[in-house]
Amino acid sequence: MINCIIISLDLCDRILGSTRLALTSRHDGTLCGSRLQVVVRARLTRDAAILPLIVCALLISGSIYGWVIISDQQREQLISNTHEHVDHISSRLEAHISSRLILGERIHQEWLKSTSTDSASFKAIVAPKLYRFPDIQAINWIGLDGTIKWFNSFQGNEAALGVNVKSKEANKKDFYTAAASGTLTVSPPFDLVQGGKGFVAYVPFAAEGREPGAIEMVFRTDPLINYALPYDPEHSVSLKILDGDITVFERHEAPADVSFLEIQTIEIAARDWVVKGAPTVKGYAESLSPSDEIFLGVGLLIAIVLPLLLRLLMMRHIALHDSERRLSDFADVSSDWFWETDNQLRFSYFSRRFEDVTSVAPEVLMGKTRREVGAPGADPEAYNAMLANMDSHLPFQNFEHHREKSNGEIVYLSISGVPVFEDDGTFIGYRGIGRDITEQFINQQALNEALAASERANRAKTEFLATMSHEFRTPLNAILGFSEMLRAQYFGPIGAKNYEEYASDIHTSGKHLLGLVNDILDISAIEASKRAMLKEEMSVLDMTNRAVKSVQQKAWTAGLRITIDIPNDLPRLVADQRSVLQILMNILSNAVKFSKPDGKISISASSSNEAISIVIADTGLGIDAETLPSVTEPFAQSQSNRHLA
Repeated sequence: MINCIIISLDLCDRILGSTRLALTSRHDGTLCGSRLQVVVRARLTRDAAILPLIVCALLISGSIYGWVIISDQQREQLISNTHEHVDHISSRLEAHISSRLILGERIHQEWLKSTSTDSASFKAIVAPKLYRFPDIQAINWIGLDGTIKWFNSFQGNEAALGVNVKSKEANKKDFYTAAASGTLTVSPPFDLVQGGKGFVAYVPFAAEGREPGAIEMVFRTDPLINYALPYDPEHSVSLKILDGDITVFERHEAPADVSFLEIQTIEIAARDWVVKGAPTVKGYAESLSPSDEIFLGVGLLIAIVLPLLLRLLMMRHIALHDSERRLSDFADVSSDWFWETDNQLRFSYFSRRFEDVTSVAPEVLMGKTRREVGAPGADPEAYNAMLANMDSHLPFQNFEHHREKSNGEIVYLSISGVPVFEDDGTFIGYRGIGRDITEQFINQQALNEALAASERANRAKTEFLATMSHEFRTPLNAILGFSEMLRAQYFGPIGAKNYEEYASDIHTSGKHLLGLVNDILDISAIEASKRAMLKEEMSVLDMTNRAVKSVQQKAWTAGLRITIDIPNDLPRLVADQRSVLQILMNILSNAVKFSKPDGKISISASSSNEAISIVIADTGLGIDAETLPSVTEPFAQSQSNRHLA
């Protein structure tokens, strides 16, 4: 069946090869291409009628022949697998039980070397073995009279305490045999007093100056054998183990066919166990190959599907050709153009829009590389980077340059390209797109000029404010001086009481206005890079005390308490004193202004990683989360109510 599929696929490839030849011949002329397409369609119709019959006949004969061969092979394989499975089970089981019996000899040696002969010492020897081998039911000590004196573990074996094995028909013969021979003896399976079926192994013990007896190892057959068997969750093999006529272990799945039965014998001490195995019904069914009807059905299904798939592939090739022709038409009317190069980076194709946009005939550039034709007006670094990408067969995007059209108009272009490779990785050239970005370039230039003009205007404003600092402060100082003289009545009483109040109001407003002007001029000086910063050492505690004194009276009047927690050994701060003092005074002034009566203002400072942190906290209104990002901007306010006192 595989051979007939290969033959069918070869026929498909030949037909599709003819189709590709016809479609590629389209470039030789429209009339020739049309005739070839008619021929191809006729051939596809003829082959679509013949190919299903050939495939169907090949699949039917191949299915029948394959079913006969595969059935015989799988039957032989099933017999071999059953033999290997039973052999594997027998080997594992014999090795597993032998390792446990050897453990009995090891306990015998350790007990022989032990200087203590009480039950605790016996338990200390046995307990680690039981923990290591949980499939052992118990390890007991039997006295010379046949009574079980000590047993481990206690849980699950309580019924064995005090049992005399000499009084049990299933045990006494093997116990006497072990005592007489002085060697390990294994009993046949019997019903344990602990419950369930199992067997025991007796290891006789006799030493000078020691109480004689025997070490008894008790095994439950089901957990012991299940622990030893290989993992087979599907129970693909039926299993039965016999000790003479006594069933030691059995999986209850019935064998599918006794002709597959495999029998092996293993030796457990001096006893022979017979292991019988055969495939179960489920295992036999899973090993069978599909019937000839299934093979025939698959062949018929492929005979129907394959020609349909072939026809779909042919139609896909025709649709692909039509799609390429539509894409070419769209490219001709698009504002962009397309281009290609060969594997030597020589231009091999330009769509018709290229000449419309650039006024350059494609024939001028065909067969030349980008290095040869150049890129007028391009940035040298961008040009070299683009050439390096093309040399390395890497994609590039938005490489810009300009060309001058025949009428003197400058057109700005943006070029992008991607390398193209064959399926085997062979480089075959570049394909790309070009765009006319003249309008975008002009708009960007206008935007850049507008931004530059805005920046120049802003810089002029800043320099004007910084230059006018003296002109702003001179009249304000005069207002403050004259109002101070009127308020202090340097030249005698003013007369009416209202004049004195008005002079005080003028002085207060003048000071407030001077503070606002100073803030504006400080910001303007900083923007104009004319604010001089003088670095000098200072004490953070001294600067804090000076700032607190400036607001102490207002805080006392408002019923606010100010606390300072700054250590005396805090390192000295290196900064501009005036700026630091102004920052502290502004923050404290706001804290006093926006705190409610009986509130608290705390000031603390600490140093870490060569930096000093000054923290001012108050019980005032605080700043909304959405306002925080703008609080450091010039003249920004954290409160929307500008009349808040």
